Amino acid sequence: MQTVKKVQNERKNVSHLYIHVPFCLKKCPYCAFYSEPVEEELVRLFSRCVIEELKRWRNAGFLQSVQTVYFGGGTPSLMPLVFFEKVLAEVPLRDECEITVEVNPGTINREELRVLRALRVNRISIGVQSFNSWKLRFLERIHTEQQAYALLTEALEEGFTCVSADVMVGLPG
Repeated sequence: MQTVKKVQNERKNVSHLYIHVPFCLKKCPYCAFYSEPVEEELVRLFSRCVIEELKRWRNAGFLQSVQTVYFGGGTPSLMPLVFFEKVLAEVPLRDECEITVEVNPGTINREELRVLRALRVNRISIGVQSFNSWKLRFLERIHTEQQAYALLTEALEEGFTCVSADVMVGLPG
């Protein structure tokens, strides 16, 4: 019985954190998520507000022993790398924490992947949507199929052991 209570107490202290980054280079016609065009002043204001909110949550005891952090969007890879550094510094991460950043081909390069990896990001979710050039144009994506393949390869080469690719199926044509 004491083992069950210990596990229950440990679970009470585990947190999972999702941070929606609402910025995109352009709004994709199929996307229903909230987003805004990326503007330097908005990014600065958003960053400051996220950090302040995380401090409040941590001080109130809501952020304890964080197991997962997920930066979704929008396009989180449009954020300055210091944003991820500051957010992760405010969060009490467990040793085995999974930290995910959504990225899009054309919005991140190998050096930025390297920096994210150094910040303990261990999972990259790539918004590929399709490996077909016609479908990418239909979806009004900003990248090519070659850029998608290159980003997948670079993420693996930079040491990410968990790499996912969002791919849409059932598109017209």
